[in-house]
Amino acid sequence: MYDSDIRSFLYKDFTKEPMYINDSSTIIVPEMPILNGYVRIDVAVINGLLHGYEIKSDMDTLKRLPRQSEYYSKVFDEMILITTEKYINEVKSIVPPWWGIKFYNKNGELKNSRYGENNNNVDSYSRLTLLWKDELIELISRYTDKKYKSKTKLALIDIILKEVPKDVIMDYTREIIKLRVNWRAVSISQLCDE
Repeated sequence: MYDSDIRSFLYKDFTKEPMYINDSSTIIVPEMPILNGYVRIDVAVINGLLHGYEIKSDMDTLKRLPRQSEYYSKVFDEMILITTEKYINEVKSIVPPWWGIKFYNKNGELKNSRYGENNNNVDSYSRLTLLWKDELIELISRYTDKKYKSKTKLALIDIILKEVPKDVIMDYTREIIKLRVNWRAVSISQLCDE
């Protein structure tokens, strides 16, 4: 099974997932860059949480998975590894125990191998790297009267880490990403219409 096959099945499964279809603000972002574009998650789904989906098809290797799992664990509230029967046993020892693991069988049916849990160790700095500079400035402006337009993105993140509570950072990043216009995200309602 190829990556494109898995994506096609996965997108169809998203349209049946109550936690996604019952929230009209849910968006799906394919190949979402994280950590300032250093890596990309195969599929991100954003609603009340930031869900990450990493795909390992029959054609992939697992060589990069240890590093990917480290990076994704810094950013996503929930992570699910989607694979095939080929890798189902091997991936369990590579990804953290809180990651969910699902696989597609030869009939294209999605099966659960391990239920995921919420990630309680999301890193605020890593989460803030998802934002654009103007989005960071907007967040700072809610907590201070100072103007920071001349600061670099990294300097803005440092200021936010000192001034803004972590729960606000987590909520703001999810909400602001969902509000972006002219971006490659697809709403769950658009996906359901296809």
